Amino acid sequence: MGFLTGHLGEAPVNAAPIAHANEARRRLAHRGTDTATWALLPRGRGHALLLSGATRSGPNVVLAFDGRLTNGAELLRELRGQGEPPRGQTDADAVALAWAVWGAEALPRLEGSFALAALDLRIGEVALARDRFGQRQLLLARSGTAICFASELSGLLAWPGLKRDLNTGVLGSILAFGHAPVAASPMAGVSRLLPGRLMTIRHDGSVSERCWWSLPKGPSGQPVSPPPPDLGARLAAGVRAAASTASGAVAFQGEDGALLAACLGQPARPAMTLPSPLPDLVRDLILRQGEPIVPEALVPALAACGAGDVLLAPTGGGELMLAHPRYRIFARAMSALREAEARGVSQRDGGFHEAPISARELWHGAAGGMDEAERLSILGPALMHTAVLAASRAYGTTLCDATSDCVMAEAARLDLEMRLPARDLVALDVAATYTGAAIICPFLDSEWAATLAGRPDRERRWLLPTQSSIAPDLSAWHPMGPALRGFTQDILQGSACRERDLFSRGQIDALLRRHAAKPGIEAGGLWALLGIELWCQVFLDAPAQLARPPRDEMDEQLLAITRRAA
Repeated sequence: MGFLTGHLGEAPVNAAPIAHANEARRRLAHRGTDTATWALLPRGRGHALLLSGATRSGPNVVLAFDGRLTNGAELLRELRGQGEPPRGQTDADAVALAWAVWGAEALPRLEGSFALAALDLRIGEVALARDRFGQRQLLLARSGTAICFASELSGLLAWPGLKRDLNTGVLGSILAFGHAPVAASPMAGVSRLLPGRLMTIRHDGSVSERCWWSLPKGPSGQPVSPPPPDLGARLAAGVRAAASTASGAVAFQGEDGALLAACLGQPARPAMTLPSPLPDLVRDLILRQGEPIVPEALVPALAACGAGDVLLAPTGGGELMLAHPRYRIFARAMSALREAEARGVSQRDGGFHEAPISARELWHGAAGGMDEAERLSILGPALMHTAVLAASRAYGTTLCDATSDCVMAEAARLDLEMRLPARDLVALDVAATYTGAAIICPFLDSEWAATLAGRPDRERRWLLPTQSSIAPDLSAWHPMGPALRGFTQDILQGSACRERDLFSRGQIDALLRRHAAKPGIEAGGLWALLGIELWCQVFLDAPAQLARPPRDEMDEQLLAITRRAA
């Protein structure tokens, strides 16, 4: 696991915030910053300060890279064939040379998980890019006229001039869906670069952004035909090829582990369980994730990463093959809704928030979040601008005119574009930094994503026989279970939460009593509340307590550079 951070400002090189760069490195030490390399260069009248685990400098391009390519060897061979010998054999060497040869047109040639920053020395432009599905994180913020970025929120906040304020607009999304919107952060003024996007920052401060890859649209509603006879075999071969690149013991567990087990011809194994969590662990996970944690995504990833040196993750497979049980439940419920309409129940055809409440709740149920009434009873009418009410552009009139045949594919597309990069892949990233395991997501290969998304809806469900999901054991992680009950009550009923006044006190007390009386109740909503308050305490109330390792040799080197620059 690597890291990436940087600062683009108008101050000259000798006034660049080098000490802050070192503070960012120290806060990201758990991502392997002991191998950090950096570049400080003039950019117009200002500077570009780039720091990563793999920074490469060439005659025209300086590249800071965080990632792992699955086609690195093939890319190096292609470059050699064009008479461009690389300086090294690493993925960063391959990407640096590819960028020098093709510029941003190199992005479609990169397969794997990555985030990068590339400085064109000739014109002073900096390009920031993320992989297709957002497997590597990249957060952005402005500080006056400067732009800074980092792999994690704690590292981003090390740069000077950033304010620490809560973005209340994301709270509804966290409560409804278990995560912030894909481009947003709970921290005001902080955003995520979207997956498959390229941002160009020019030396005059102007910024442009474009999509270099998007998920192909499938032919929903077309007549269903049998898939090519070798499609399932080719899928299994692709998964086996991904597993063969692992350099250590391979684990594949989690809710969709049965999909990988079927592809590899192995029996599905039961999910591992972790020891009862401690409050310190929960705080540490929130610090690394930068937003409220989602146990049903994070705990299986942590458990599986702890089982081997490499995690072969099924992430994206359930969505691309429409295999999640919640899609089938959703489709059945939508069919029942349509049957009721046929019996005389009318609805208005006016978009998402004019769709019948039962249809809107189906979307929340598919995501495992709170229903509308419960969410608003906790947040109150002052925070009604939630993801639900702001989602009409994303959902369109889908709920008003959807058919049972296409509703699962639409839900899967929303998962791939929103839930996956904002929740599931963030959980994998945190698990990797916590355990040191490498992550491989074979279903997120661009060729397979395009192949599967391009097949008719029902056809995709024929690729694999029905598999039983491997449900994660979250009993030890219940907020009102023995290990966390006192901690949960102290946080949600404490003075800090009371003075912040984000939530209805009566509803919080009632929710805690209900969960204490019936520990088996779904805890997603309670986790969201606990996570929001813990996030506020970690990032807003006590930013000085953000974890930092002791000073090391690079500290002294950068401090010496700072003194010389001054």
